[in-house]
Amino acid sequence: MADSKTSANPDQSAGVKPRYVHEPLPKPLPNVQHIRHRRNLRNLILITLPLLIIAGAAGYMASPWSKVADITVKGTQVVANQDVIDATKMTTKTYIPAVVLNHKTIAKQVQSTIPALKTVAVKVEGARDITLKVSEFTTVGYVSKDGSNHAVLSNGTILRRESAQPEQGLPLFTGFNQDLKSIIEEVAKVPPAIRQDISEVSATRGNGNPYQVTLTMNDGNTVVADSRTLAKKIKYYPNIVGQVKGKGTVDLEVGAYFEPKSRK
Repeated sequence: MADSKTSANPDQSAGVKPRYVHEPLPKPLPNVQHIRHRRNLRNLILITLPLLIIAGAAGYMASPWSKVADITVKGTQVVANQDVIDATKMTTKTYIPAVVLNHKTIAKQVQSTIPALKTVAVKVEGARDITLKVSEFTTVGYVSKDGSNHAVLSNGTILRRESAQPEQGLPLFTGFNQDLKSIIEEVAKVPPAIRQDISEVSATRGNGNPYQVTLTMNDGNTVVADSRTLAKKIKYYPNIVGQVKGKGTVDLEVGAYFEPKSRK
């Protein structure tokens, strides 16, 4: 009889213990309770933080600290401080956040209300105080209305408020109507050293020239000129009067010459 063949494990037949493949241990599961706690805390913060902000804002707006306490004006010379404050429309009931958000609009509103102001800046100082920093157009002279003098600025604005004591070295404008602004702008271009010597500017409109003006000078001389070329030609005035003796009239209307008073 043929021998039966059997297949046997060579390790077993040799008396060697079988080898087992070790698989990696599974990773530990995350702490579900810890994750849930963090998620709840995050949700709580997302819900309560806006509520706290709203409650804080509501408390601030309800407190006196949210409203204007004091308004200060800096930089005025001829414009009354109270007029600037009134133009802002701000009171002690105005909210500070509204001022912060609308400071540029408030500044433009003040400038449109008071044309004499060249620049306006609205700033919050401290927690509740407002400072209005302004600059004015230069005062170039005065006009007389109903027996009182009113300052005239370089942009042609005539202040409604009466000037109790006109500033020295500034001329009085007389005889001008709708052409007042143009002559003011021209005089503003005159060099300060000469402009301070002008005591009066009159619209004489002589010799068939509707633009003729006459300047009365503090040194006793008179200047006749065309208002359209006054600033350009007045620079010759110091040189002309420096070469003559006595007082007279400097004619700058067409050319540039001096006529002594004795010839009149």
